[in-house]
Amino acid sequence: MRHGTCGGGAGRRRIPGLLRPEREASSPGVCGHEGSPQAAEILEEQGLLPYFGAVCGMDENDSLTKADLIRRGIQAAECKREEAILVGDSAFDAHGANEAGIPLLAVTYGFGFRSRKQAEESGAALVAETAGEIPALLGVKQPEEET
Repeated sequence: MRHGTCGGGAGRRRIPGLLRPEREASSPGVCGHEGSPQAAEILEEQGLLPYFGAVCGMDENDSLTKADLIRRGIQAAECKREEAILVGDSAFDAHGANEAGIPLLAVTYGFGFRSRKQAEESGAALVAETAGEIPALLGVKQPEEET
């Protein structure tokens, strides 16, 4: 998958091996409940902003659904819906991904899902119990695996 949209949330973690400068052709988008300026500020504070091709947030009227945010992120990242995946930690994320027609990579280390079973029951296509599992689930080679 070339692009991804991922939730903002307070459980912001770097994902080792997934975001590296030499992967510029694979610039993901991020969308979250924070407005675009706030989301960009959070990424900037983490030193991650240069790795993202698109940053989307809630509109000023707080009127978008989760699916609307996902669609906005996909469009801003200039990717096809078939190439997108949402990384999320809640039933709200699962519902939004389903409504937007993209798969969910559920994480159990956030605020929502507390177990693999709970995430799978939500309809998640993939489940990660740690941030370190995400690159392998997405088929991203780790630096030590690359030649």
